[in-house]
Amino acid sequence: AGVDRLRFYAFDDGGLAAYRTGAAHLDEVVAPGGSLSDVLERVAARNYQWGRSDGN
Repeated sequence: AGVDRLRFYAFDDGGLAAYRTGAAHLDEVVAPGGSLSDVLERVAARNYQWGRSDGN
């Protein structure tokens, strides 16, 4: 997608902790040099719960 930087704003310690947890998970899932199928397998292995967008 060509995204080089993502900004995250936390308003309290809980938000910062959630960000850090998510960032660590991202680093584990998206390993350098891995293929898309590797990423998809790692995401599936985490059993994330997917929802629907509310349109926002």
